[in-house]
Amino acid sequence: MYESGKGDFFCPLVTAGVIVDPEAVPLLQSLGVDDSKKITDKKIPGMAEEIRKICFGKYKVLQINPAKYNELYGKMKNLNVLLAWTHAAVIEDLLEKQDVKLAIADKFGDEKYINDKLKTRGKGIHLIQVPKAEQNIAVAAASILARDALLKWSNGAKKTYGLTLPKGASSLVIQAGKSYVKEHGKDALVNVAKLHFKTTEDVLR
Repeated sequence: MYESGKGDFFCPLVTAGVIVDPEAVPLLQSLGVDDSKKITDKKIPGMAEEIRKICFGKYKVLQINPAKYNELYGKMKNLNVLLAWTHAAVIEDLLEKQDVKLAIADKFGDEKYINDKLKTRGKGIHLIQVPKAEQNIAVAAASILARDALLKWSNGAKKTYGLTLPKGASSLVIQAGKSYVKEHGKDALVNVAKLHFKTTEDVLR
């Protein structure tokens, strides 16, 4: 289990999970599956495609685009609660595909967050949450699928809006936000950005 995009002002929140059977491990290792942060953007799409083939039917990518993200955050008022909801949803979906006894997730907060969101079936698994969980090959594979989804969204946004929307929440992000608002209006910011970020104030100032 891995999420991507929570620290980026622009782009969706993506949570991904992959079931890795023993026979898939050497195939993923030979592919060079590792923490997606160590892999270049250029290599991610091809690796993600191979992971989808190797783990065919045993992965889930839940993409919460900005407009929906803002709606959900408005209701939940807490990022950890929202993250837990996405993790639980992915776990439940994967359990529909195959019964598993163990789930490993990258740690983002107290264990109770995800456990509280799991339904009856999900509560039957052993959930481990650890920092740098992408050292596990299943989590690493999930991180690549999540990153691939973000890259596809960013490329689509660039074509739609004619503007590169940078990662993070830096001064470059603020400048891009100002350009976007100038072109499309402040009300349209909901479609590309996480509005609860302090960056929103800087963009609209």
